[in-house]
Amino acid sequence: SLAVGRPFRSDDWDVAKTRFLEDLRSLDYAAAELTRTEAVVEAEAAKATLHVAADSGPPFTFGDIRILGIESYSEAVVRRSVDLRRGERYSAERLTELQQTLQEGPWFSSVVVDVPRDRAQAEGVTVRLTVTERPRQEIGLALGYGTDDGARAGLAYRHRDLVHRGFCLQGS
Repeated sequence: SLAVGRPFRSDDWDVAKTRFLEDLRSLDYAAAELTRTEAVVEAEAAKATLHVAADSGPPFTFGDIRILGIESYSEAVVRRSVDLRRGERYSAERLTELQQTLQEGPWFSSVVVDVPRDRAQAEGVTVRLTVTERPRQEIGLALGYGTDDGARAGLAYRHRDLVHRGFCLQGS
């Protein structure tokens, strides 16, 4: 991201190093680390020589799924949304997709998906899903007034765990 011929700025250099590390960690190498970064600036020559070295560590693969925060719902609500396969190569994008899928569902107000970045546990790393549940049932009441229609009222009911299977029923 640092183009040849452009002015060298320390902030841009920091951003470039961070992006490089994020790119390296995005596929396979979850525990990659920068081992050496150096910028040698020759102001009089208007020249900067940049060095970056990284230790990728071992490639990671997905292992078991560990679900934290489940109290009211069955773990099956989460597990039926998980499409990660044991032994599948690590991908930050796959974790983000899983997080979005669960977050978009009706059951959780917060979802965090991550893996420990322990190089000794790279093969079959445990994927941690930490969820904050929404209430199983909600009732909503809306009151309003419009100049065209006058007073109006609405009542809504939502049950997020119908027959204890995580099926959602909503009516108004």
